[in-house]
Amino acid sequence: MQNGRAQSNTGSVELQKIVLIVDPQNSQGSIIKQMIESNGHRVLLAKDVEAAAHHITNSPIDYCVTELRFEDGTGHDILRLLAVHHPACRTIVHSQYCNISVAVALTQAGAADVLPKPMSESFVLAILFNEDIRRFSEQPCVPAPNAVREEHIRQVLISCGANVSRSARSLAMHRRTLQRMVDKSPMLRAVLR
Repeated sequence: MQNGRAQSNTGSVELQKIVLIVDPQNSQGSIIKQMIESNGHRVLLAKDVEAAAHHITNSPIDYCVTELRFEDGTGHDILRLLAVHHPACRTIVHSQYCNISVAVALTQAGAADVLPKPMSESFVLAILFNEDIRRFSEQPCVPAPNAVREEHIRQVLISCGANVSRSARSLAMHRRTLQRMVDKSPMLRAVLR
């Protein structure tokens, strides 16, 4: 393989796409990485903005999937770097920290789409590669908005050590509002036990 090209069995030369995944949670054995590589593409992994910047300035990047928050910056930093070095790169923000105003700001900054976690890897890749997603309409891979919201709140509660006040601040929500939601949801109440 040379210059990002892979030789196929038929003798024709096919372009290998390079996908950057920027997420503190992703590892070499992640499902999304394996799925991309099984389609013949190359994956670069970064756990923070600094590592992503290294890849962006030293490698060609065709696609990018990024989280929103990092210890050393945000997804906005990733989008700015890609706009400078790889303006044709198609970028998806896949994050647990999404809301409507954040999604609008990210798309204005150049993100092709913003997807809340959790979302199935196959759906994320279909959006990333701009494939027809009608095949997902009959499958339960796209969770209901309330389920996504509840799972997001559960993850924030866990990350804040089940502290309702800290979780409410992190969610930009009033503490009493969050407490009412916890009281109504067995899944959220289980985190506080």
